[in-house]
Amino acid sequence: MKGQKQDITLAKVESIRKRLESLPEVKPSERHLSMRETVEALKPTIAELRKRGYSIEAIASELSKDGVKVAASTLKLYAKGVKRKPRVNASKDGVDKK
Repeated sequence: MKGQKQDITLAKVESIRKRLESLPEVKPSERHLSMRETVEALKPTIAELRKRGYSIEAIASELSKDGVKVAASTLKLYAKGVKRKPRVNASKDGVDKK
């Protein structure tokens, strides 16, 4: 699609907006979580397992048994609640690249 001009009118945008606004809410039980959200939801349990002597590696291994494949380093980072730094679009001299 890149490079192709699309013929979208204001009326079409309004029609799209109305259709999107009418979509039903996704049930919480059906919502897909990111890995960060998954670890956030499990953070109290992970902390409890750590207090009981489990290593981050062992916890990551247990999670993988349930289909949550996460590297121990990622689990450690997310469980600590460290936020990712935003990407910067700057060259070495500090001037924005656009």
